[in-house]
Amino acid sequence: MGRWPVRKRRGPSDVDLLVVGKATLDEILSSLSTVEKNIGRPINPTVYSISEFKSKLAGGNHLLTAVLKGRKVFVLGDEDELRKVGGVRLAPLLTQRSMLSGGSGNW
Repeated sequence: MGRWPVRKRRGPSDVDLLVVGKATLDEILSSLSTVEKNIGRPINPTVYSISEFKSKLAGGNHLLTAVLKGRKVFVLGDEDELRKVGGVRLAPLLTQRSMLSGGSGNW
């Protein structure tokens, strides 16, 4: 989400974080302050339960559609897990994790 995964950083920008699972927004927010201090950037989380994520995908949610089509950096999980959770077929995309393990692409 945002400019970070596309590597168009032009100075300190925020980090957009998409969380899908059982965690609540309060749980995520309480864990982020230390990370924000360490990286020197604000982190903006968007948190969905699995059912909410599936519902929004099925409804054609613009944010999620853009995220699924764009480059992603996975903190936990991977493209296959996201595909399974969302119940959708995703276009093959390179992620930072695949780049680090020998993938290729325009970085």
